[in-house]
Amino acid sequence: MGEEASGMRPGPPANAPAPIGADRRIGWTGPHALLIFAVVALVYAAGAELSWRLFGADNLGLAFFPPAGLTLAALVVLPRRRWWAVLAAVAVAETGIDLAHGLDLGISLGYAAANMVEPTVGALVLARLGRGQPVDLERLPGVFRYLVAAVGIGPAVGAALGGVVRHLEDGTGWLPAALHWWAGDGLAVLAVGTSLLLLGGTTWPRWTPRELAEPLAAMVATLVVSVLAFWRLEAPPTILVLPVLLWVAVRYGVRGVAVASTIIAVVANLATAAGNGPFARMDASPQSRLAWLQLFLATLIVAAWFVAVETRSLVRVRAREEQERAARERAESVRALGALSADLVRAVTVDDVVEVVEDHLRRLVRTDHAVLTRPVGRARGPSDADASPLHAAGGHRRGPSR
Repeated sequence: MGEEASGMRPGPPANAPAPIGADRRIGWTGPHALLIFAVVALVYAAGAELSWRLFGADNLGLAFFPPAGLTLAALVVLPRRRWWAVLAAVAVAETGIDLAHGLDLGISLGYAAANMVEPTVGALVLARLGRGQPVDLERLPGVFRYLVAAVGIGPAVGAALGGVVRHLEDGTGWLPAALHWWAGDGLAVLAVGTSLLLLGGTTWPRWTPRELAEPLAAMVATLVVSVLAFWRLEAPPTILVLPVLLWVAVRYGVRGVAVASTIIAVVANLATAAGNGPFARMDASPQSRLAWLQLFLATLIVAAWFVAVETRSLVRVRAREEQERAARERAESVRALGALSADLVRAVTVDDVVEVVEDHLRRLVRTDHAVLTRPVGRARGPSDADASPLHAAGGHRRGPSR
C-alpha cells in the first residue's frame, strides 16, 4: 500500500516515500533558475496548446487545462526563492500562446495574471494549512489540505480573475465563466498536479519485466476502458470506469490512482470536446457539458484516492500488528528459554534433566493445542494463561524433583 518506495507496484507499499516538502526538494534546488524557467515555459506552452487544439479552448474558451497542475506542482516542490522563475515562465508562455491564437495583448496579459495568481495562492494556502510541514498525499489530513488549498481555493481565486478577463473579452457572464474555469483547472490540479507530485518524488527501483508488466497492463486497461466509456459505448461511464479505478486504488495505491486519473481525464475531455460520449449529448451548452464532465471526473478521482489512502492505512495497521505479535513471541521464547535454562541449572541427575525437558515440552504442546483449538474471538481465560509459555516462564511451576 516492508513496503517499497516504488510507486506503482503490486500491493499497497508499506514503507511509503517521504512526504513532499523541504526534504524532497533536493533535486530541484540545484538547477539554475533559467533552466527552471525554460523547462516550465516549454511544458506549459505545450499543455496550453493541447488545451486550445484538443480540449475545446479554441471554440469553447475555457476547458480542461493541464498546465494548471504543472504550475501548482512546481511551486509546491520548489523553494520560494525559485518561484519567480516559474511565474515568469507562466507569464511568457501564456501570453505567447494567447497572442498566437488571436487574442488581444491586454486579454492575454489578463489570462497570464490569473494563471500566475492561481498556483501561487494554492501553494501558499497549502503551506499555511500544513503549518510548514511537508505535503503528504498518502494520509487523509494531507489529502484534505491539498483538496481544500490546491484543488479548491487556488483554482477558485484564479477563476474569479479569469472570469473577469473572459467577460471583458467577449461579454460572457462572470459567474458561468468563473465556474467553468474552476472546474477545468481544479480537475487539472487533481489529476495532473497530483501525478507530478507523487511520481516526481518517487525513488524508482530496478523492476523485473514481470513486475513492470502488471502496472503497465493496469494502465492500458484504464486507457481501453476510458475510450469505451467516453467514446464508443452508450452505457453510463461509471459502470466501466469506477471498477477499474477502484481496482487500481487497492492494487497500486495513490500513485496508481494518480496516473489512471490522468489517463481518464485526458480521454474523457478529448471525447467530449470532439462531440462523443454521454456528456457531449447533454442538453446544455458546450461549456456546461465540459464543466459537468470535470465535476464527474473529480468525484470519481477523489473517491478512488480515499480508497487508496484507507487501503494503505489498513496495510500499515496490519504490518504494525504483525510486528507487535512477532515481538511478543520473541519475548515469550526468551523467557521460556530462560526458565528452561534455570531449571536445567538446578537439575542434578540425568533423570532431572530429562524431566525438566519433558515438562517444558508438555507445556509447549498444551499451549500450541490451546491456541489452535481456541474458538475465534473467545476471550483468553485463566486456563489459557496457565498453558502459555509466558506463564510457565514466570516461576509458577514446580521445580525438578530431587
